[in-house]
This record gives sequence, structure tokens and C-alpha cells, in this order.
Amino acid sequence: MTVSRSESQIFEACRVLFPGALVQHEFVRQLHPRSVKAGYRELAKKYHPDCCGELQDASQMAELFRRVNHAYRLLHAFVRERELEPQRSFAKPSGSARDARPRQQAEERVFRPRPQYARPVKPARNPNDVYYEGPLPTFPLKVGLFLYYKGAIPYSAVVQALIWQRDMRPPLGELAVAWGWLEPHFINVIRSATEIVGNFGERAVQLGLLTPQQLAVLVLQQKLMQKHLGRYFVGKGYVTEYELKQHLRDLIQFNKERARAPR
Repeated sequence: MTVSRSESQIFEACRVLFPGALVQHEFVRQLHPRSVKAGYRELAKKYHPDCCGELQDASQMAELFRRVNHAYRLLHAFVRERELEPQRSFAKPSGSARDARPRQQAEERVFRPRPQYARPVKPARNPNDVYYEGPLPTFPLKVGLFLYYKGAIPYSAVVQALIWQRDMRPPLGELAVAWGWLEPHFINVIRSATEIVGNFGERAVQLGLLTPQQLAVLVLQQKLMQKHLGRYFVGKGYVTEYELKQHLRDLIQFNKERARAPR
């Protein structure tokens, strides 16, 4: 089912799924399908009619649940279509153009030479870097450590990649302020609350300045704004694009086998 939507409807749907957020064009631009789904799941659990404790609240809960579902459908379709836009061609060819296209494509397949790609040359290994030599561990791994234990990268590259990825994420407090969930002056309050054990987000929850649901959405949004760790290793020349894809396939199989292994 196609859901018609205007800019005002998109903004209103954001306010429904992300209560208290400062919904502006930048907020909408940063929306990701996983953020939309996370916001929906939290509110669906809260407003589902089955969770209603008192009979007189049932109609109100049903209405709120309906609004949450409508907002989710609208935003989910919006962000998915936005992701596909660069891949689409919106020009509709005329009848003659449509008739000529199969022939043109056939001619191109026949006469166009296949491009030749040079295999990238990896730089020589730094003699100061230490590479692992030994058997793979018996527990599941993430991509950085998997490449290390495979002998593809040194451990120092794992550390540098994590720093590179971390620096890409906006600070949690700044993101919460941008979304309207936190007043700017509370950032210093949270940082100063050293008597509370935990990181910035956990302290904010303990102080009652963020809800656990808001923290979960903010952390997810942080992760979505960073690049995959493998991009660092390709960019630094430790592995080629082809080798990274092969390693990722091996990693999936490796973790499946480790998950099935008896404890």
C-alpha cells in the first residue's frame, strides 16, 4: 500500500516516533531505517492495547498504537525510497526509445570492449608491525580481531581502526541536544557526576535526564553514522576490496561454527 506524504506529515511522524526530539530538516536527513524501526519497537511495546492495565484506557491506547503504526509505515517507506533514489532513473522513455533500447543494449554487449582493471598493489609490511601467527581462537570474533588472527593486519591497526571509527561518531551528549532530548547545560552536569558508575549515557539515565529508550535510540544512531571498520583497512592498504569481502564471508562462517560448537 502506497502512503502519500508531505513534508509536514514526515515531521509529524518523526514527532510521534521520537517524542521530545527537535525535529528539523537535519534530523530527518539523518534518519535511517534501523533508527525508525528501533523507535517504533519501543513505542509499540508501550502503547499496544494488550499492555493496557485498565479497561477505560483501552480506547486511548488503541488510538496511540494506531498513530505509532501509521507514523512507522510512513517513515519506513520514506527512508527506504530515499535510499533507492540514486539508483533510479525517473525519465520515462518514449515508445520509440523503448523499442530501440533492447537493440542498443545488444549492440553494446557485442561491440563494447570489456574494461581491464588493474589489481591494486598492497604496500610492503612495516617491519615494526607485529602480525599474529598461530591457530584461530575458539570463540566468535568481530571483523578487526578476525583479520588480526588471520594474519592480515597487525594489532596496532585494530587499535587505530577503533579510534578512527570512534572519532567518526558524534558525542552522545551533542546528539541528544541536537534531537532536543537534552538541554545543553546538562552535558556538564552529567560529566561531573563521577560518583555514578558508568559511561555518559548510563549516567544520564541514572540522573533521570534520558530514558533507557532514548539512550538505546541515540546509541543506535551513533553506530549508524560511522563507517564499517573494514573501510579503514582497505583505505590504509592492509587488504584489497576483494580480500575484505572474502574475509567477511569467512568471518560469517567462522562465527557460525563457533556458535554451534559445544561449550
